[in-house]
Amino acid sequence: MSLPYWMDPYITTPTFVWILTIIFYPIAIMGAEWATDSLCTLALGLKVNPLVTGLIIPNLMGALPIIVFTAVLAHIGNSDGAMGVTLGGSWIMTIIPLALAGIRVPITARPSWISIDLPILAVCVVLFIFLFTSDGDQNIHVIVLIAACVGYAILKYIQAQENRYSASDFGRNFIFGVSIINTLARLAMGLILLMGASLYLGRVFAAAQARWHLPGFALGLIAALPFCLPEIKLAQETAKAGQGELLPGRGIWLGILALLLGGAAISLFHQRANSNCFNFSPLGIVAILLCLWTYLRIKRGVFQGISSLLLLVSILLLAVVWAQGYGLLTEFALPRTFEILQ
Repeated sequence: MSLPYWMDPYITTPTFVWILTIIFYPIAIMGAEWATDSLCTLALGLKVNPLVTGLIIPNLMGALPIIVFTAVLAHIGNSDGAMGVTLGGSWIMTIIPLALAGIRVPITARPSWISIDLPILAVCVVLFIFLFTSDGDQNIHVIVLIAACVGYAILKYIQAQENRYSASDFGRNFIFGVSIINTLARLAMGLILLMGASLYLGRVFAAAQARWHLPGFALGLIAALPFCLPEIKLAQETAKAGQGELLPGRGIWLGILALLLGGAAISLFHQRANSNCFNFSPLGIVAILLCLWTYLRIKRGVFQGISSLLLLVSILLLAVVWAQGYGLLTEFALPRTFEILQ
């Protein structure tokens, strides 16, 4: 990809690279928002089931920036960065919006999210690390990950039917009365903005890693954070509106989508993890999810104390992963865990 001198992160000054990065992250997010609104508008115009319009499409598109950025990094051969973005996006989308909203407003968790969704997320994380630390046909990995994603989407659809949700129950306002041509044009523009911004951010990621010798996996965890800012904002607004009970389900679903579809994107380019801190991060996430599951089984909700603890543990987890990227705290790394078990 040929870029003008002033945009090339390998040539221009670090300050200007930071400025462009700050600009291109919102462009990618805006592109995803345009694409989401356009698809939902088309679905409404075509009389698609309201649950598909209000539940399936917004959640799938909510994870799209993470998936596209992961695919870009995998395409350029940065497997550690792609793994970091996928796991970081999954973790941040699941925990951080819930934790930040829970600090201000107590959030009630539905029994199905405690008994079904959280354990499924933990199983998906274990499946993810198993596939990417074991030998096997990468095409089969893609099929397994996508099949798991489709299966979970069907499960959520069935749950929504049983709970009698409508399209307005998922925190999004849709556009009415817009022509099909304008909607398709907005959809195309949104996808172009998302793809273009992701391609440039992937180039910035590679340049930053090469220039400052940063650990790819830990840098990927941090690079995923800006893509999750809309979910954090939505969580705050949802909690204020008294609909905080929807947050655990949406967060878990977005986390699973980012993990499974991001993993499928990585497998398409036959990438595997090389970082010695790869196993620690997902296994640490599984441990925290199990602790959260135990707490919710007892308390049936997320309150200020547990929300603050989730944030602190997340920061600690990131610090350990970052240290492992520099060869520190490697006693926590388990690079051959699943290979030994096989």
